[in-house]
Amino acid sequence: MPSSSIDVHAIQNVRCLVVGAGGFIGTALCETLQTYGAQVYGFGREPRFPSVFEDINFIKGDFLAPSCLKEATKNIDVVFHLISTTLPASSNKRKLFDVESNLLGTIKLLECCLDNDVKKVVFISSGGTVYGSCNASSIDESQPTNPICSYGIVKLAIEKYLSLFHHLHGLDYAVLRVSNPFGPFQIAQNNQGIIATIFSRAITNQPFTVWGDGTIIRDYIYIYDVVDAMVRAALYSGSYQLFNVGSNLGRSILNLIQEIQLITDKNIDIHFEAGRSVDIPRNVLANDLICQELGWLPAVDFSDGLQKTYDWLTQRI
Repeated sequence: MPSSSIDVHAIQNVRCLVVGAGGFIGTALCETLQTYGAQVYGFGREPRFPSVFEDINFIKGDFLAPSCLKEATKNIDVVFHLISTTLPASSNKRKLFDVESNLLGTIKLLECCLDNDVKKVVFISSGGTVYGSCNASSIDESQPTNPICSYGIVKLAIEKYLSLFHHLHGLDYAVLRVSNPFGPFQIAQNNQGIIATIFSRAITNQPFTVWGDGTIIRDYIYIYDVVDAMVRAALYSGSYQLFNVGSNLGRSILNLIQEIQLITDKNIDIHFEAGRSVDIPRNVLANDLICQELGWLPAVDFSDGLQKTYDWLTQRI
């Protein structure tokens, strides 16, 4: 069943603060919210794509400075929390920094939301790391959470603190455990964003490194489908707070490379390296609950999403 359309009128004039607005997901979200007629405020470091923010209020501030957050959350209805200062692959080497910057920073943000009467917080968690190694062919929200990297542990701890603030203070929230988003505004950097990285290597005729034998399976989701889920979550008033956001389909790294080679009409030089301890064999997210409650399913076919991504990247590389 296809996704039902969003009631755009419901988001019009809603005062939305996007914390981490300058990054990949934040840029696409701000662009969409503005199109829908919301009052959009961005917060974070310098945006990567300033042209998107020409007509958006962007607050340059430090996530770890409570005074910045206190000011940014004034007169806000919905806060979208996207900031993360670490990556899954490197977080185990910086565990203390991960906790201090992401977990403590989020608690300060939630306290500011309470002080300023924010109505709802939408948090982007990690469907790829919070579950850890799982034998299920498709992971639903009831599966045990056993992350094997600090990044996933901290994401899970933030989920728990959101639940605590809801229990103690009535702060409404939604957690979206997103799989692997890709699409426009994602650029290859810091070993993050595998699809953008493979495309970049193909376009510039550079080799691509595969950790392990290339058979690990992941779930990929187009960025504007993720944004659609985020807006729906902000408007949702039902009894659930936690949703997977994924395609319910898995693809191996080698399959992904093959599909990108077909689109680019280039052979990619693959370098194989030893597998990493943070890479689980399979991670595919079931999306039955979000379909049932929010009327959401991916609207963009994976191959179409790849082509859109390639078209966008070729204009910038």
